[in-house]
Amino acid sequence: MGMWLKLFELAPRMKEEGNEAYNNGNLKEAVDKYTQCVQLDPCNHAFNSVVYCNRSAVWLRQQNFKQAFEDCSLAIQFDSTNVKAYVRRSQAALELGKFVDATNDAEKACQLDKSNIDYQRHLQHCKMELKKSTRKNYYKILDVGNEIEEKELEKAFRKQAMKWHPDRFSAGTEEEQKAAEEKFKEIGEAYEVLKDSKLRYKYDQGYDLDEIKQGAGSRFSQGYLFVY
Repeated sequence: MGMWLKLFELAPRMKEEGNEAYNNGNLKEAVDKYTQCVQLDPCNHAFNSVVYCNRSAVWLRQQNFKQAFEDCSLAIQFDSTNVKAYVRRSQAALELGKFVDATNDAEKACQLDKSNIDYQRHLQHCKMELKKSTRKNYYKILDVGNEIEEKELEKAFRKQAMKWHPDRFSAGTEEEQKAAEEKFKEIGEAYEVLKDSKLRYKYDQGYDLDEIKQGAGSRFSQGYLFVY
């Protein structure tokens, strides 16, 4: 009885110390406190769900998204109604490129707390990122980052266009020539969108490619001229 009472008093106090360390920016200390906390009373599932969820917040701040995802999973395993654990696992999943998982967890959070506007906004963000992940990545096609400026964008376009110009594959097989033509077309398509600030904004916001192409008028049907 005495040992149980000691754990009953010590675990919550250690959790509060972890919270204080986290709020003060002492992230390593926070992790240590939370870790000791769950070791004190591993059978207290509801309490440990909160602690694992708190520790996941530390991992998120440290950009250790894999560990954050795992801690949230433990928190949910101990308490399937821990809404913050679903939200934080969704955030970690987004950073890990697990867009389906992120969306599913965000939807679960909204089901558990239907009135939370922030959760609803996060869900819409997840859906947008999921949608964007399934379409052509124009930045990847041009081998550039999404912060690239217009001048550097043109250089990247010319580099990729020279590399994949169909004339370079005239001696190749029919399959190689066809692949080069498709790649060259994609490069031109990507450049036409990203060089136009309005079209690029729509692309970055997750608009459908067909809608973006309509906004570009006839440029997408005329082909791309490139001299090298």
